Amino acid sequence: MNKIYFAGFDDCSPVAEMVRRKYRIVCAKYGYKAIFPSNPSSIKNSGGEPFTPLDESRAMFSENLRKIDSSNIVIANLGYSYELCTNNTAFEIGYAFSKHKRIIGYRDVDYIMKFHDAQRAVCRSANHQNRPPANFMTVCSMPVIIQGELEDCLDWLLQDHHEDRPDLSLD
Repeated sequence: MNKIYFAGFDDCSPVAEMVRRKYRIVCAKYGYKAIFPSNPSSIKNSGGEPFTPLDESRAMFSENLRKIDSSNIVIANLGYSYELCTNNTAFEIGYAFSKHKRIIGYRDVDYIMKFHDAQRAVCRSANHQNRPPANFMTVCSMPVIIQGELEDCLDWLLQDHHEDRPDLSLD
């Protein structure tokens, strides 16, 4: 069974567990297994002693890398801000890209951006402000950023796209 790792999953939300359940059900309907980032409550210290904050962070870091490694696809929530995503999500995307994973971005906006459109939009807004593009590394690592939610991403995956990795040649 193909596994999907959810980068940028909001574990701090009061409805996070309800969303996890929904995502598991929806993914199963499409033939995927949902994998979520670790959080402090999911990390256990094998020695039984409480974690220090640094040890807890290291344990979550290692566990999340293992989860990305075991997944076929990464679906990244990019709906946080103009900057596209949090630092953690940007790292997860970069790590997944280095491991040749399929990466699909999604956000709650009024358009679907293909790779070049997304890149141009980010560069246009950056040039307008006289600074480098925000998260151009994130934008360039995925073939599509989809408006909508999980099912929109899964529908896109079912359409047999051959754009597993973006074409980095600019036209």
